[in-house]
Amino acid sequence: MRLIYLCIFFFLTVAAHAQVEYIPLSSDSQDSRIESPLLDTISLPFWDDFSKSNQLDTSLWIFGFDTFINNTLAIQAPTKNVASFDGLNQVGYPHLIESEFNGASDSLVSQAIDLTLVEKEDRNTIYLSFYWQMKGRGDLPNEEDSLRLQFKNKYGEWITQNINPDPDLKSLAGGLSKLIFDEDSIQAFTQVVVAITDSFIHEGFQFKFESFTSLNGIYDAWHIDYIYLNSNRSSNDLLHFDRSLSNLENSLFYPYTSFPIEQADINNDWVSQESFVLSNLDNSPHPARYSYQVKNLTTGNDSEVSFITPVDMRPLEIGRTELAPSVEIPGLSVIDSMVIETEITYLTGDKRLFEEVTPSGDTLFLAPDLKSNDTLRTRYTLHNYLAYDDGTAELAAGINLNQGQLAVRYYVSSPDTLTDILIYFPPIFPSTIGESITLRVWSELDILALTREFGGVIEATEKNSFQRFSLATPVIVRDTFFIGYQQFTDNYIGIGLDKNNIGGSPNIYSNTNREWVQNDRIAGSLMIRPVFRSAAEYVLSAPSKSNSLTIFPNPTTSHIGFSATVSEAFIQTLSGKIITKCQHCTGIDLFLLEPGIYLISLIMDGSRYTEQLIIQ
Repeated sequence: MRLIYLCIFFFLTVAAHAQVEYIPLSSDSQDSRIESPLLDTISLPFWDDFSKSNQLDTSLWIFGFDTFINNTLAIQAPTKNVASFDGLNQVGYPHLIESEFNGASDSLVSQAIDLTLVEKEDRNTIYLSFYWQMKGRGDLPNEEDSLRLQFKNKYGEWITQNINPDPDLKSLAGGLSKLIFDEDSIQAFTQVVVAITDSFIHEGFQFKFESFTSLNGIYDAWHIDYIYLNSNRSSNDLLHFDRSLSNLENSLFYPYTSFPIEQADINNDWVSQESFVLSNLDNSPHPARYSYQVKNLTTGNDSEVSFITPVDMRPLEIGRTELAPSVEIPGLSVIDSMVIETEITYLTGDKRLFEEVTPSGDTLFLAPDLKSNDTLRTRYTLHNYLAYDDGTAELAAGINLNQGQLAVRYYVSSPDTLTDILIYFPPIFPSTIGESITLRVWSELDILALTREFGGVIEATEKNSFQRFSLATPVIVRDTFFIGYQQFTDNYIGIGLDKNNIGGSPNIYSNTNREWVQNDRIAGSLMIRPVFRSAAEYVLSAPSKSNSLTIFPNPTTSHIGFSATVSEAFIQTLSGKIITKCQHCTGIDLFLLEPGIYLISLIMDGSRYTEQLIIQ
């Protein structure tokens, strides 16, 4: 067996969006029914592209905190951030992890909207539109999975609308069924326009999106963006005078997203180029001109703003990727940590979604502001660890073989001290809680530098939270090294997988048949991070040295010698445990000690001398 996903994945390709119109299902009113009690209401227009925040806007939505507002799961979305129906609750756990059946999982419910405020002659022009995509960087929904749209009538009944693009295909409750297309391709975002019929014109109208998927994990994904409800529209109202930025497709430190700050001055090649997706939702070409700036939020230094030469964005185009230029990181210095922020602003000249001309001839620009999706900010934390992942797991991956091993390759510009390993274990079914693993560090895949058993894998109780494994004996690593583990179960031990950054893909290795195999099947970065600290942090008091007594060689690999005979010598771990010693000796053999940093103490003429010992 080899490394495989816990779900089904694909590689990135560029695709343009499609559009289609659907006819709503009709509903028969019954005068004997009791009208639903009136809630606090809002008025038209209703617009949300989720770009203002990573949190749900409670002024627009009354329910939906299980939906995931993010900018990583969808591919080439119309604007930055989408609402993903990923089958997980708001803390990242499956709705019913042991369930083998499908059911209602995530939902998104609007606030009550008073449609009676629309003039009677205009009520037949009220339409709701939205963009949708299934799968994205998640898992492809099965035929029995669906996403449905419902409207609430004045009697409080939720009526399902027909938004199925092909009525001949199987669907659930009128929802979106599994389309027939190559699973390795991208299903582009599609815009849907649905009419609000007379039966829904009342003071407390609401609409709801709801997914029906597997309940035991992040196995079926739907994504919604750019929801717009207003009057004075038609079934062909598919155009929006709006240009935007969406996904970031390449990190500033590609293939890494973070590196140890102490490595910053050693290697100037850490800085790469960010790339991103532009969108034009209008039917006319527009020049794409944008600015780019890098900020050091820790030191307060900013780079100069770069204005990029315009290029034409074709009508109704999503997915054109432009490269931002490489820039020097301002204020980069060796301090404990720093936060770098990049800011890309699409200079669109967009206005407001809705304008009103007063009797006096003045133009009022009403909310929402279409410039809210024109700026993309990305933050990078540089501290004491290396990471390929961006801290968000779209899915999980692992191996399912007893004694199997998994490794991730990393590189450092200069020798550093590996002290901890961080791993994100998302909840999966069957649960991996309590499973034992042996952590391993390799200088090469056939040369172990450290091995340590850990019992009791702890699945994260919060979304994207790492479990820390501290190494009792730190390891000196240089150039290329590998970190990973060996498992002792035939069940999967799921590791968080960041599908948004594929830079870690070729650095994943698995060993399930006594042979290491480089990954060529999955696109993404495993959420396994090496953590580094200065060796001086582990020494509580400064080592004492003798002018007349020396040890050699240091660093060493197998033996340490003394310049004179000592009455006693002993080697300790940094925590103080004595692991080997000798009396009346001129050296110690170290063949049985693992590489790392130790303390060696020598006693001669009643005095004790201590210094650090590095075993390679």
